Formats: sequence, structure tokens, C-alpha cells
Amino acid sequence: MLVEAGCRYVELAHSERLAHFGETYELVQRKLDAALRHGLTPILCLGETAEDKRSGRADHVLADQLATALAKQAPARIPDVVLAYEPRWAIGTAAAAPPYYVAARHAALRAELEARFGDAAAAATRIVYGGSVTPQNGAELIALPNVDGLFVGRAAWTPAGFFEIVKIVNDAAKRKEKP
Repeated sequence: MLVEAGCRYVELAHSERLAHFGETYELVQRKLDAALRHGLTPILCLGETAEDKRSGRADHVLADQLATALAKQAPARIPDVVLAYEPRWAIGTAAAAPPYYVAARHAALRAELEARFGDAAAAATRIVYGGSVTPQNGAELIALPNVDGLFVGRAAWTPAGFFEIVKIVNDAAKRKEKP
């Protein structure tokens, strides 16, 4: 139905689906497989809870989510999936993850991709950050290593906010293209 409606992307495993509808990463795996089979680009949300963060388990949780959701995929298919790191504790709040924390989680996800699917798949896979991204913190977040884009919510609800985020990402892309 999504393809028939003209969709090209589908978001999977958003924190609200996990929290309010009891969705599991096993179910997400089946949805991801179906999305790829039908030519959609899955945006796979990955993120730890506040408790996971407090207990120092963030990277372990992210690795488990990644392994479960991508379990049936060949390395060649991995770059067809966009990973969206969204710490569940930062969604819908005024407290975005600090840049050092985002950088560490993105590096851990890239390393996990390398270990499971190889260097080529890891290098070609986009990892975006979402979780209280604003025009005030967007430039610093997009400039981080391994942050390939921003997954924006409330900050882009207005035309002005959307324009500012697009400008930030566009400017960052120009800087990253320069030798």
C-alpha cells in the first residue's frame, strides 16, 4: 500500500511504536525485510532508554537492536537501510543528547556494522541523528563524524524551522564535499 501511495521511505521502530504498541525488533525485522522486498527504503530507528543509558548499556542495546532488525540481510543490502539513532530519552524533550554522546553512539554503530557486515557496507550506510534536533544544535550535530544527516521532528513543524534545518544540512554537506 505504501508503494501504491507513492512512498519511497518507511520509518520503522520509532520509540512510540515500541512503547505504546508493544512492537519488538523481531517484528521490525519482518517489516524491514518486506520494505526492502517492495523497493522501499527503511529508516530503522535505534535508541536506548534512559535506564539503558544510566546503566551504561547504550551500545549493547543498540547492537542488539541492529543485529535483530538486520539479521536476515546480506551485506550488500545494508546500505539500502538508513539507520536513525534516536536516544529514546531525548525524543520530544528539550534535552538533546550532547554532541560527544552522539559521536560515541554513531561510532559504535559504525563499528558494529563493520563487525557484522564488513567495511564496505559500514562505509556506505547512512546513519542519521534524531532526538530534539533544533536550529540551535543542528550545525554542531551534523558536523560530527559518522553523522550523515538529521532526523528532525518538532523543529521542522514550521516553515521557518524547516528552512533553517535544511540550510544547516545543506551548508554541512558543502563543507563535507570540499577536499
